[in-house]
Amino acid sequence: MSFEEELEAIEREEWLAKFDDRQVMNAARMFLEWLYHLPDDYEPNTYSEFSF
Repeated sequence: MSFEEELEAIEREEWLAKFDDRQVMNAARMFLEWLYHLPDDYEPNTYSEFSF
């Protein structure tokens, strides 16, 4: 495994570790459910920025 591949694997593990938190997992689930139920012709008129 190259250095870049190892670094990418570490970053992926760190990102996935954020979902070990129950509140983050519930928020992600609620967002994905909301996204799934959007109509096909939905066009946003505001843009929100989310960060952890």
